Amino acid sequence: MINTFDRKVFIDKKVAYKELNLLIKQVHQLLWENKYPEELYRTEMLLFSISDNYVYEDILKSVEFSIHNKP
Repeated sequence: MINTFDRKVFIDKKVAYKELNLLIKQVHQLLWENKYPEELYRTEMLLFSISDNYVYEDILKSVEFSIHNKP
């Protein structure tokens, strides 16, 4: 069941790395214009550094919990 779901939702791993590189290049161009044409690592590091906040925020929005104090 998981494999069937994975095939429908995720990009095939043979294609994913190429797609990631294309995406990084496009985002890099938008962010830096022509300032750092050969330094794609700048964009990768920026995306990785801000992604944690989005992951934590997404988890906190989707999980509800409460703390009960017992007397």
